[in-house]
Amino acid sequence: MPKPTFHVAISGLVGLTQVQAALPAAPVQTQQPAAAQPLVRSVDLAVGEEQELVLADGSRVRVKLLSLEETRDSLRQAVRQARVKLQLNGTSLMLTAATYHLPVSVAGVQVDCPVTGGYTLPNPKANPWGLYKDARIRLWPGGWPWMRPGTFTCPVRQRWLVSDTQMANEPTFVNGDERPGHTNIYYHYGLDFGGAEGLVEVVSATDGLVVSAAGQTLAGYADSPVRPRADVIYIVDELGWYYRYSHLQTVEVRAGQRVRMGQRLGLLGKEGGSGGWAHLHFDITRRQPSGVWGIEEAYAYVWEAWRNEYRPKLVAVARPHQLAAVGAPVVLDGSKSWSADNSIMEYRWHFSDGTTTSGPVAWRTYHRPGTYSEVLKVTDRHGRAAWDFAVVQVLDPTRPDQLPPTIHAAYAPTFDVRAGDQVTFKVRSFRTQEGHETWDFGDGTPPVQVRSDGNARVHDPAGYAITTHRFDQAGDYLVRVQRTNARGETAQGHLWVQVAQAFRPRTVISIHQGRWHLNGQVTYRGAAAEGLLMNVRMVNAVFEDRRKPEFDPEANTDRFLARLPDYAAHGVRAFTLCLQGGMPGYEGALNSAFEPDGALRPAYLARVRRVIEACDRLGVAVILGCFYQRQDQVLPDAGAVRAAVTNVAAWIRRAGLSNVVLEVANEFDHPGFDHPILRSVDGQIELMNLARQTAPGLLVSTSASGHGRYPDSLARAADFLLIHFNNTSLADIPARIHALKTYGKPIVCNEDDKQGAEAAQAAALCVAHGASWGLMLNKLNQYVPFEFHGAADDPVVYGKLKELTTP
Repeated sequence: MPKPTFHVAISGLVGLTQVQAALPAAPVQTQQPAAAQPLVRSVDLAVGEEQELVLADGSRVRVKLLSLEETRDSLRQAVRQARVKLQLNGTSLMLTAATYHLPVSVAGVQVDCPVTGGYTLPNPKANPWGLYKDARIRLWPGGWPWMRPGTFTCPVRQRWLVSDTQMANEPTFVNGDERPGHTNIYYHYGLDFGGAEGLVEVVSATDGLVVSAAGQTLAGYADSPVRPRADVIYIVDELGWYYRYSHLQTVEVRAGQRVRMGQRLGLLGKEGGSGGWAHLHFDITRRQPSGVWGIEEAYAYVWEAWRNEYRPKLVAVARPHQLAAVGAPVVLDGSKSWSADNSIMEYRWHFSDGTTTSGPVAWRTYHRPGTYSEVLKVTDRHGRAAWDFAVVQVLDPTRPDQLPPTIHAAYAPTFDVRAGDQVTFKVRSFRTQEGHETWDFGDGTPPVQVRSDGNARVHDPAGYAITTHRFDQAGDYLVRVQRTNARGETAQGHLWVQVAQAFRPRTVISIHQGRWHLNGQVTYRGAAAEGLLMNVRMVNAVFEDRRKPEFDPEANTDRFLARLPDYAAHGVRAFTLCLQGGMPGYEGALNSAFEPDGALRPAYLARVRRVIEACDRLGVAVILGCFYQRQDQVLPDAGAVRAAVTNVAAWIRRAGLSNVVLEVANEFDHPGFDHPILRSVDGQIELMNLARQTAPGLLVSTSASGHGRYPDSLARAADFLLIHFNNTSLADIPARIHALKTYGKPIVCNEDDKQGAEAAQAAALCVAHGASWGLMLNKLNQYVPFEFHGAADDPVVYGKLKELTTP
């Protein structure tokens, strides 16, 4: 069958240190929603049992559990690995259950094993999986996504595996839970994402209804997985699945409120039953094949969402952690590392004793108790590198009362760290209150000593020791922190910090006496277009569609950037971009840089910034639009719209993007806009003023429809006049321009869909009458697949632009 096309409601995500609009709460609801159908199909099997399932595409598959092997350690008798042998439509295969393993493709389907019986007992959480047979098997059609695209996102706003994690079926360990002979084992059924306390946003993974928050629960949910607690939020989605978010430092929604995917719920913390380490506990519960509520293992779903959002090229995975006795062999496995094009060329292990070895799997023996952090570096055939760290906790079984320390470290921000930026590092040690933590930032600067409380009081707000650091140069830094107890046993942790080059702007756009200037010089001096800003609409250079993960937005942007110098060489001195795209906005794409509360999505913003900085290096400006009709529905109300404008202006100012001018909305009078604040002149004036208040000196305008006219009060409020000539004939262009001359402000057409000779005439007419002109090639640059050929896009037009801009 062909791959399906999925249609979902528009939604978005959030960003820290930004203005968040208070989203309105829906009327309190007490009825559980009717369940839609997920893409996954699950079956519980006993060894020797066979069942037939109908998959989401209607195909049938027979699955038989042939055998189960569970490997236990010698210190706790805890299951460390579970492997099942299956038969799918007559094809046999082996699977490892969960613990950072992803679904595999075989016999035309995708399959994984989220849990086996050994993980259900002994467990202080009883049987959270609702599994009463030997294994649970999940299946999806071959080539299909695991979760419906555009309906699910990663619940923490930070880099992948940036701190310690405890993923499905991994015995908890970060805070020192691993103890010899301690048979009450907490196999972690959810996903624990370690992070910097109070500095990492937790967002809703889905659209849904908040049924419980901060200890308050809606009536009508007695038969549900909800267990109220002050630090916990439960959200139910249209599938009838329950999403739990625990240990929050702040809870920013209330029971009865409807939330959207990516909406901020609170900040990551260590409240409740956290054990004292700062992390988000995230889990999903649904009705399982047994008929009872049980965990839906979420690692694959979160990885898929994060991968689609951030488009990594290479990811190192050295997890899960290992527990071993002194002198016992330890196997470290990096084979779960991932490459977008299957091009990993080298696995290199760097051990705490200074030795190294190559290969995805390494064997080690440790002769002293401690917590070790072993470094895995993977390199692909393109020369890209990625790092992860294998935590190895080594105990002496002859001294069960003398346990070595453990440690948790984290940092923030994790996105877009530039040379010279301040980075906050936090650390807390466990099982010791002796000694101090020592940071080595890996950049040649002197070590820094701090002292955490050793988890003396689990919920102490000052429990983590905090320091800050600035990296002077761009690069990949392996930051190490360690603490040693009185017996000389050391706990060590690592963090991988990616630092980009500091941005130093080269291009400043300004207006002097009604004319455009770049770096203080009038544009196109001595040419027919002197003082003007000839431009091209390239909003889809940063396009994405979250409903179509097969579209690669980064590769699309790369193709545009490769042609950027050629466009500039033909006289283009500005490109129009938009944070909500443009055509094909009418076609149902989910293409927006905004979260539901107006915060900015880091992945989208990074793509836009790549283009802005490339333009800056070429002496080219960017007309950056905020809103596009048919995408503004991502934002639920006027408060979110205001927050979005504030965040964009603040980002431009903070990033030092001096080659950017702001277009609040594309064709604000278009009926496709939902919000009155965007459709009205008064609303546009309010938003322009808000942007200028946030970023003094920022030049701000908004554009009207393709008739070339501009409302009087709007013209008086704008710094320059943005008009469109799509529906304006050549004969009418001079009159439209002259009608606006009275305001004494630069007139910029930044959208005209004429082509060839007609477009060249429009450009010449605009220049002759003192207005800037902008090209929009409707088909070539505006519809998937987007094409960027430089001047070859339309040789006649670009030839005319070069003529008009050359002295």
